[in-house]
Amino acid sequence: MSNEDLKDSIRELRWKPFNDLSKQIDENISDFQHLQGLMKEESFFDENGKGWNLTKAGKANIGLIASQMDENIEKIALYRRGLEKLDQDFKNKNINQEKYNETSRQYVEIIQQTVSANQSLKDSLVDLYKT
Repeated sequence: MSNEDLKDSIRELRWKPFNDLSKQIDENISDFQHLQGLMKEESFFDENGKGWNLTKAGKANIGLIASQMDENIEKIALYRRGLEKLDQDFKNKNINQEKYNETSRQYVEIIQQTVSANQSLKDSLVDLYKT
């Protein structure tokens, strides 16, 4: 095994907790989205003669939205810590400039996408409230 291979293996081992947590967050979000997809929007409200009430399904939908938002917030925090760790790896010469630029750009894009996803979830809560 060459020094470069050994260095890469050590780096992979050091980043394993980050990668595992990122994967778990993505799986949680996917599970919440799947459950939400199984719900029919028309079942979120029922009329009680005085107006419309939120049903158990509607409350569950709000809970799923809130859970997704929580996971997204955790993901943003994780990738911000990842950027700090990446910066430290670069300063310690564990990665080169090209790898640093490529990975940091990837992390920034993930953060941006996650912020946008949370905005969409917030908008869906507002739409639900307006309904």
